[in-house]
Amino acid sequence: ASDDKETRLWNANTGRCIRTFRGHVRDVHSAVFSRDGKSALTASLDRTARLWDVASGTCMLAFLGHDAAVNSAMFSSDDLMVLTSSNDITAILWDASSAERKQLFAGHDEGLNWAVLSADGSWVLTCSDDQTAKLRCATTGDCIKTFSGHRSSVNHAVFSAGTAIVLTASDDRTAKTWSTSDGYCIRTFEGHRGGVTCAALSKDGAKLFTSSYDKTVKVWDAGTGACLQTLQGHSDGVSWVTLYD
Repeated sequence: ASDDKETRLWNANTGRCIRTFRGHVRDVHSAVFSRDGKSALTASLDRTARLWDVASGTCMLAFLGHDAAVNSAMFSSDDLMVLTSSNDITAILWDASSAERKQLFAGHDEGLNWAVLSADGSWVLTCSDDQTAKLRCATTGDCIKTFSGHRSSVNHAVFSAGTAIVLTASDDRTAKTWSTSDGYCIRTFEGHRGGVTCAALSKDGAKLFTSSYDKTVKVWDAGTGACLQTLQGHSDGVSWVTLYD
């Protein structure tokens, strides 16, 4: 995904560009594959998300309905639904086969940076520049819990331990874990010198990983909040951290 309005598929072994996906008219913010690898989903500053056929590079569907930049787009775990978040202060759940809007999620006071579905498709988690994350019912759109405590934009939020715990990353230089049962903050992870862009938990829940504008990735003890290791080497901010099992 690139600010040049294009998305490219590359051969990881040879470094050769296999395919270019053209159709967006503004910067492309994100790109993800479906589980079977046959489709790709992109989100763009042009207010749309697009579904692509990976084999041909053809745009199969455009998800139209947001009134501002689409900051994230992702598939449900079964690839049947698509969830988008936008600067228009909403998230939308769509039918992946028709681009029909199924549910609108409103209630934040500023633009959304990220939205994610729980693995079973029952819950939606959104995070916003309004310094909060919200847990919602995917069917009704109702807000179940609001996670308040960050002092700046919340950039990323994910579920952990099924849906028992929510993990958030913020421009206030911290990450936090929250209980979905009562909405309380379980632990705050402090130590970065710049905003935290992304956070992830290990499969066993023992370690937490954060990336930051301070050019580092940190590894934390999820139980105590102690920083175990700082990974350095980038020359600019680190926007994402992914765990490979």
